[in-house]
Amino acid sequence: MSIHDVNTGLGGLDGSIRFELDRAENVGIGMVNTLLNFTSFVSPVISMADTIALGTTFAFAGCGAPYLIPFRGGRIDALSAGPPGVPEPTQSLRVGIRWVELRGLIFLMFDSEEEGDFGSFTGVIKAPQPYNQSVATRYLDGTTQNPLAVSKNESFRSDGSIFASDGNVTMKRLSESKQTFDETCKNLIERMINTVPKNVTLTDVILPIQNKVGLSEFSASTDPKEDDLVFTITLRTIDLPDDPNRTVTFFWTDRRASDSSSSCHHQVACTLPQPPPNSLSPPPHSLIKAYPS
Repeated sequence: MSIHDVNTGLGGLDGSIRFELDRAENVGIGMVNTLLNFTSFVSPVISMADTIALGTTFAFAGCGAPYLIPFRGGRIDALSAGPPGVPEPTQSLRVGIRWVELRGLIFLMFDSEEEGDFGSFTGVIKAPQPYNQSVATRYLDGTTQNPLAVSKNESFRSDGSIFASDGNVTMKRLSESKQTFDETCKNLIERMINTVPKNVTLTDVILPIQNKVGLSEFSASTDPKEDDLVFTITLRTIDLPDDPNRTVTFFWTDRRASDSSSSCHHQVACTLPQPPPNSLSPPPHSLIKAYPS
């Protein structure tokens, strides 16, 4: 969790969570596990803050959202903890909050529940949650199992108290209109990950490459009757229309260059696997057999 002071421009998505894991609002293993998963992606040119923002973008796409949250880079990691102030689950809603702020808070709490989980609660078994309005509908019809909404301990019902703070008007809007649901989630999550300290200037929107080759490797054939080398490669594509007869041609060579008499080079074609229904991109695996020349 992080806090941003709109008056001073301090705080926001700056990676300071690394220094704040001992705070009460960050209790549990959820934050720790997330940071451990992200650590391998951090480099001298990719900050932890950018990695967290990109992880948020991927989380919505991975859950089946029908849109991509625009991603901008350029976040700078903090070198120390940020200011305290994030409320704990047991703290009541602040008195005097403006109506527009209240609606925004409800939307953000709803979006975070749609994307997240409850890492600090024991005994909660939750199947993977697809992207849809079910958080709102389950809350309204009384079937939700969200421990922050229906806990026997009333002091832990922070989500429930925020959702109901406007008489459930906002939650009803989210449950009744998919367009409102989609537009609200996309807009607020984009604004959230772009909330950065005032000294940070984000880049233009970074779009994914339409066709990206990766994860290539050579291995020996597992067929005892063959002595072939198997060239396995992944191809990630975006926005390709379905075509069961599409073929993809790969041109490859080894590090010794194709004009060398001892080099290995080849041209092969394969059928591109088709995407599953409602998928943003096709499965990225194409298996190709290649032979030394």
